[in-house]
Amino acid sequence: MLADNQSIATVKIEGYHPKDNQALNPEYADVGPKYFTATRLLAGRDFDERDVAGGQPVAIINSSFANKWFRNENPLGRRISRAGDMVPHVIVGVVADQRQRDMKTTDYPVYYFPFLQDDNPGAYTYYVRADGSGPSVLPASIRREITRISPTIAIYHLRWMDSQIDLILSVERAISTMSVFFGALAAALVAIGLYGVMSYTVTRRTKEIGIRMALGAERGYVLWLVLKEVAVMAAIGLCTGIPAALFFSRYVQAQVYGMTAADPLTMLIAVIAMLTVAILAGLLPARRAASLDPIRALRYE
Repeated sequence: MLADNQSIATVKIEGYHPKDNQALNPEYADVGPKYFTATRLLAGRDFDERDVAGGQPVAIINSSFANKWFRNENPLGRRISRAGDMVPHVIVGVVADQRQRDMKTTDYPVYYFPFLQDDNPGAYTYYVRADGSGPSVLPASIRREITRISPTIAIYHLRWMDSQIDLILSVERAISTMSVFFGALAAALVAIGLYGVMSYTVTRRTKEIGIRMALGAERGYVLWLVLKEVAVMAAIGLCTGIPAALFFSRYVQAQVYGMTAADPLTMLIAVIAMLTVAILAGLLPARRAASLDPIRALRYE
């Protein structure tokens, strides 16, 4: 169970004195007992039934919190206090980093308090795992059980985990869709531009091609003569485009979940796609050049 009031709050660490004499501002969340059974406990213990109001106030920090402010020290037993708390909380455990802010980043400091020690609890999020219950059965069962416990509890935002992930990734997927659209538009513009350039080149070299064919040049040679220029332009574009893509992909990685800075498969697909577009754009002018009648080509002005 995770509290909805996860946020950023000032916190002080006993024995830690930052250079600017300001309180620290990591993120925090109130969670329930056994919450960390789904993640990796690196040191200490999880919250349990002992951590209730009236007991020793405790806290658990994540790996990034420990690495940033404790480094080579053992954080277990150290005390931290949140703004407004009169009693410090003893650190009893260290857990692996989790994705809580979004789906892209995990390496930011977070500390957790047991919600059973919260004097003023607010809204909470419950994660329910069920076996053998269909999508139409489980929500009704959850509402029925919660109403049986307390009819005054308000239930809202009841959704499946897949739906929650889709909601979180909606912006990233919108960016991906727009990127695909503009990428396809750019490829179409490249194909149209390359086709126009090669058509103009073939028209200017009509007499030259006619002379070559009159001297015995095969149609395959003429076809390659035109496609060779297409290949040169495509190679120049790839030599400038690939380094630029590698440079700017680090910024794309920060915006799109699952995108790596230099994915070899993605780069290979992009190169093959651009070569295919270039060949198709230059193939029509090349075939037109190879099918020229030498006599008519020599008379062309």
